[in-house]
Amino acid sequence: MKMYKTIVVGYTSDGYYGPIQAGTYNDLETAIRFPELKEHVDIIAVYVYDCQGKLVYPRK
Repeated sequence: MKMYKTIVVGYTSDGYYGPIQAGTYNDLETAIRFPELKEHVDIIAVYVYDCQGKLVYPRK
């Protein structure tokens, strides 16, 4: 079973801007569309990596 790690880049309500870990998933669509965030984030970009650290989304 493939696992995917999601990183989002965005702004939090306290003014932080940068990468935020957003969970590990076994479904690529969930990893892209529904990342789990513990606080409100204005998302600028979503990056998904496979278990070997290879960028899966967005594709080059």
